Amino acid sequence: MSSRLDRVGPVAAFLIPWLAALLQVSPRTGWADDAAVLRAFGAAPRGFSGLISAALDGLFGFLPIGTPVLRAGSASALALGLCGLLVYRLARRHLGLGSAAPLDPAVAALAAITATLSPSFFVTGVAIGGAAVAAALALFALERAALGSAGEPRQAVLSGAALAAVVLESRPAAISALASVVLLVLVGRPRAARRFATHAALGAALVSLLPIALAVGLWVSPAGALAERVGSAGGLGAAAAREGFRAVQAWTSELGLIWSALALLGIAGGGVRERRSLALTLSFVSLVALTAVNFSTSESPTEADPNAAVVALGLAALSVLTCTGLRYVVELLSRARLPLTRPASILLLVYGFSLVFVTAEDAANAASARANTLTERWTDEALLSLPPQGLLLLQSDAVFLRLEAARALGGSRPDLLVVPTSALSQRSVRLDLVDQEAALLPVVRDVLLSGKPSELALSGLADTRPMYVELDTEWEERLFTHLVPHAFFSEFAPHPLGRSDRMLGVEGSFARFDTVAASLRSAPELDPATRDVLARSLSERAILLELLGDRTAAAAVTQDLLLLCPGHHVGTALHERISRKLRTSLDVRSLLASR
Repeated sequence: MSSRLDRVGPVAAFLIPWLAALLQVSPRTGWADDAAVLRAFGAAPRGFSGLISAALDGLFGFLPIGTPVLRAGSASALALGLCGLLVYRLARRHLGLGSAAPLDPAVAALAAITATLSPSFFVTGVAIGGAAVAAALALFALERAALGSAGEPRQAVLSGAALAAVVLESRPAAISALASVVLLVLVGRPRAARRFATHAALGAALVSLLPIALAVGLWVSPAGALAERVGSAGGLGAAAAREGFRAVQAWTSELGLIWSALALLGIAGGGVRERRSLALTLSFVSLVALTAVNFSTSESPTEADPNAAVVALGLAALSVLTCTGLRYVVELLSRARLPLTRPASILLLVYGFSLVFVTAEDAANAASARANTLTERWTDEALLSLPPQGLLLLQSDAVFLRLEAARALGGSRPDLLVVPTSALSQRSVRLDLVDQEAALLPVVRDVLLSGKPSELALSGLADTRPMYVELDTEWEERLFTHLVPHAFFSEFAPHPLGRSDRMLGVEGSFARFDTVAASLRSAPELDPATRDVLARSLSERAILLELLGDRTAAAAVTQDLLLLCPGHHVGTALHERISRKLRTSLDVRSLLASR
């Protein structure tokens, strides 16, 4: 029976998560997908972050079926299937190091399917980006290292190559993978560690010489420069601990406390029988432990989680440990001289497979919720609100990536010039933008010299094109008198305006914004990323109106902000100020920074 299950187990471990993810890939993209979309379709990222997934998305773009987004998403679905296969192999090896049991292949398949169909892992397989790809590469490096540490040089070379590929894809995942491989080699076969390191370094060197790695950075557009700025934010930072291990939290919430406790049995009872088994167990424990490290300080809902691959690796390790604990319990039952012990062990295994259906349903709901957003509606309304040949001066990286991703996928608004002020320090960005609009040169010069544009430079640019902006905490207050609050962005006039001039023609400009906001107010749990962006727009509008003395309009906008996001910091502060009729100076910089 074991041999028959060993033929079916790997196939099921690969096909089930792959097909499930393939059916859930969405043709729409969200805020968190924009950096990956630009890598795949719009511009090459600078540096190495996301390189492997971008190359895969490009290759899958040649498929003659589906939309570009679906084709790119199918690459992540394939990576999820490979994760399932690799988890199966790791679990099979971990179980096989002890006394073999007939049901070991079924237990290993249970580990693979449970891990990949858990919501936190499954979402990486339905999204454009490299989390599933990075997890597959890291698991492959660990699986090859388990063979290479036993004295097979070819496997050590493959493990080193996979580790180098993980570095090109995700630095946080590379740290987790390297730690697990080092523990596996040093604890399992310490005498062969030097030989393994030599062969692994050879494999890493071969990957570093790939032509695709040499071509990075040759052609960089403004989108590519900022995509790397956002997408590579997963570098190791302060290494601060989160509230517990993220993988443990997800595993406990998705499978329950009793089932999760089997992982402890997998460590204590199933993984300490011999040195090699202990080495693999410690590698899994390290993958779980590293999910508690904060590799990035950004937790905005508009950005992709750079630690998603690290959490996926932790879930994979927990699934193997849990199912090792399950096998240990089955062994104890088989040794006990009690009636019905064999049916009880079979039922315990069936119970584990029944949990798969529960997690699969939760995973499908998570994937549906991820696809059910108002991102594209916000994008369409925001672009339609801007005049022809307009210029948009942005402070928000997320908004810039969203608009550039929409233009890369659908060619929307090619007449619009989008200027990311946070990326003007990049030489390629400056050259590209000034080539498109020479009047930007004074703004670029001021930003480089003083960190903020002057009134003269902005006024000259507004004379050339219709200009819309986001508020900047570094601006001087006299610049705010040039602004006219519109729905999504504020219009910058070439000269200061009075209140009557500012309100002229603005009354009907908020209808597009209100349609998106009304959808979010009716569904409080829908699309937190778009809700966050709308709240930023309302905050800017309310602060500007209060600063310019239009308290009635500021009170109305503040009320809209609190209806959209109850308890919002800016809305609460402005509501208290307006209700108490305070006339003290408004701390614009503090309020804008707290949006």
